[in-house]
Amino acid sequence: WRGLYVFNETKEKQYSKLQSLRVSNTQSTQIGILNLTGGITFYNTNIFIDDLEIKNSSSEDALNIVNGDINILKLDIIGSKSDGFDCDFCKGNIANLNLKNIGGDGLDISGSQLNATINKASNIRDKVVSIGEESVINISINNVTNSYLAAAIKDGSKANLKLNNVQTNGPLAMSYIKKDFYESKTITNISYDEKLSQNITEKFLADKKTLMKLNNKEIIGTNINVKDLYE
Repeated sequence: WRGLYVFNETKEKQYSKLQSLRVSNTQSTQIGILNLTGGITFYNTNIFIDDLEIKNSSSEDALNIVNGDINILKLDIIGSKSDGFDCDFCKGNIANLNLKNIGGDGLDISGSQLNATINKASNIRDKVVSIGEESVINISINNVTNSYLAAAIKDGSKANLKLNNVQTNGPLAMSYIKKDFYESKTITNISYDEKLSQNITEKFLADKKTLMKLNNKEIIGTNINVKDLYE
């Protein structure tokens, strides 16, 4: 089925709440001019979420929230064909986010200002967290297994990351420029207390046009070919 779509067409923000809800087997919506990538979509509304579980979504985004103030207390996304949670131009807090079996990014953030905590992430094919388009983020990423990349920070974003018990198949974190029309500098501060079992340059990669610090020590930048990276 095509899931849930909430659209507020007024200038004044309205308020939505999802609580103790289980949603499964959603797909994208393409009906006439209505083209939604999310199985659950909220547009231009403030939203409170407590204990929402989304399973087996075949849409591009299991959950997509655009232009809202958000307060998420507990959210589980399990079995998404592509991205798990796409958060665009939002402000607020995300707590107790759990991600499992995601075919793309677990949490995709664009143009947002958020404080977030990922409790657990497993089997994330691409990035556990993608932070872009001049977002300002404070995020704690915990208990990651069998996933490619814990975090990508790009395109003028500012991010403070805390990594705890994070194991990836690729790097732990990367910072780079994907869309060069963003003029702000991409800056990442990472707190990581675990022992580095392999060369630090393989776990933390920063393009020369960005700034990344690991435990307050700057990572030496390199040249990252973004086209090759996405291919």
